[in-house]
Amino acid sequence: MAMSICVTCGTQFAEREGPPEECPICVDPRQYVGLSGQPGTYQEQHRVYGREGQACRRCRRSTVVRARYAGRSTFFCPRCQS
Repeated sequence: MAMSICVTCGTQFAEREGPPEECPICVDPRQYVGLSGQPGTYQEQHRVYGREGQACRRCRRSTVVRARYAGRSTFFCPRCQS
């Protein structure tokens, strides 16, 4: 018996007679994006990321701001996250 590793996501499986037919991690629809580009749903949970200029989902009174720090972007609501 040998351990199997998914070539797409790198998940390591316990020792068994053969590799699984499909990787449960790769076929889980909640994953963001797989190697082959299959869609996921995790990004729907983002409250501010990538929503620059749009209304805050929490307070609905302010717009999401994008700021850059050390070459990276961060998004926040100036009313909720001051």
